Amino acid sequence: MRGKIVSLGILFFLGLFLAVPLTSQAEVELKEGMSQGDFALWVVKAIGAQTKLPPAATGEDAIKFLTSLGIIPEGGWQKDEALSNEALASLSDDPEAANLSFNELVEKIRDHVQSLFDEKALGVFRAQSSGTPSSPA
Repeated sequence: MRGKIVSLGILFFLGLFLAVPLTSQAEVELKEGMSQGDFALWVVKAIGAQTKLPPAATGEDAIKFLTSLGIIPEGGWQKDEALSNEALASLSDDPEAANLSFNELVEKIRDHVQSLFDEKALGVFRAQSSGTPSSPA
C-alpha cells in the first residue's frame, strides 16, 4: 500500500512537471528604450501567442509572427534598434497615438495586436468548421 502511494506521488509530480511548458525564451521586461526585437517578444507573450513561436524564440521569430498579422512599424522592424515612441505610435490604429505616453501606447498596441490575433484565430476556426451554419429554431 505504501509503495502505491509513493508511486502515485511520483506520477503526480512527474505529470505536474511535464504540464509546465518548458521554454528557453528569456523573460523580457517591458521598458522604454528596449530593442524592437525584445518588444516584439514581449507583445507575443502579452497576447498569449508564445506557442506560435519556436521554443527558443528570438526577437526575429516574434517579428516574423507580428509581420504575419500585419503589425509592422513605419520603416519596418529593426530588431536591434531601440524602440521609440514614434515606432510605437506607428503600430497603433489610433490617429492620436503620438500624444500618448509610453505605457498608454503599449496598452493600445497590445489591445490592437490581441484583436488581430483573435480575429485570425477565429477565421481559422471558421474555415475549419464543416457544414452549413445552423440557424436558431
